[in-house]
Amino acid sequence: MNKKFIWIGCGVLAIIIIIVGVVTLNGNAKGPDSIIKKYCDILKNGNYGDIIDIAYFPEGELITKEKLEEKKKQYFEEMRNSNTTNVTKYEYSKVNEDDEKISYKVVLNGTDVKNIDLLKSENKLIVDDLYEERSLKVKVDSKVIVDGVELTKKTAVDDYFDSYNFIAIKGVNYDVKITHTYLKDIDTNLDFESEFDSRYYYEGFGSCKTEIDEQFNKDIEEIFRGIIRYYQQGGDSSTLDKYFVNNNASEFLTEMKDNFYIYGNPRYVDNYKFYTDFYNSKEIKGRPAGISMYYGEGSGKAGISFKDKESNWEEGCLSLSFNNIVFVLEDGKFKIISWEP
Repeated sequence: MNKKFIWIGCGVLAIIIIIVGVVTLNGNAKGPDSIIKKYCDILKNGNYGDIIDIAYFPEGELITKEKLEEKKKQYFEEMRNSNTTNVTKYEYSKVNEDDEKISYKVVLNGTDVKNIDLLKSENKLIVDDLYEERSLKVKVDSKVIVDGVELTKKTAVDDYFDSYNFIAIKGVNYDVKITHTYLKDIDTNLDFESEFDSRYYYEGFGSCKTEIDEQFNKDIEEIFRGIIRYYQQGGDSSTLDKYFVNNNASEFLTEMKDNFYIYGNPRYVDNYKFYTDFYNSKEIKGRPAGISMYYGEGSGKAGISFKDKESNWEEGCLSLSFNNIVFVLEDGKFKIISWEP
């Protein structure tokens, strides 16, 4: 009986040893040392692109399998051009370890020493310059779509701009589309090899979509014909409330009355052509995407005038000047939301 139990005990012990050995071997196969060995084998075999498979990349909408494959090809070419020595042998040893990473010393061909770090939490190599945090600065209320993915993480820069922040792989191109209800779309790409800092701005001049541009000019002509008609002929100011977001035409008329000018002997406003000094200097703003108008940079004044059909200024002119009037599109019509006399 005792011998029987002894043999059973030996069998159980052998099974335990085998299991521990298998677990240990599997653990080592997937452990930090195995990653460093893979790295060395890649250098020895010249399959440089495979380093991307064992390198750390953070999670992100733009860190996709397709882009990683593209990066492998780019990284292979980069490494092949920079490595002129064939690796025939290697050795490695752990030199330091802390809570975040393990540092190794890798010696290639007995003389070429490389210091390699491994991120413990991911069991991945830490390789410099594989990815980078970037931002796109765009007008408020824009949509930013990169490689078909609409970005959602944004911070307000000011009343007029938002900044979309994201992490992207370096060395590969991303197709970028920026859209806005009022502005012309932008189609471009992110090229991280260039010195350009990947910030895109809507130009102030000529940036409106054609249909919005036409509607805007039609609407403000109607608005200012009504306003100047009121200054010239009088009437009920409440009839102009439809041109104001807050139905406060009377406030505008009171504050702007000293800025209304009559030159010469002008006829009634309906007999005059509409003329805007600032037509080519309108700029999209916030609240939301309102249109702010300035006449000349730093001049401090803008003007809306009416001249006769023959463009004969000697017969008279009606004019309203201002510092800043902001319009927004509300219920399909541009209206005034704020102003500065």
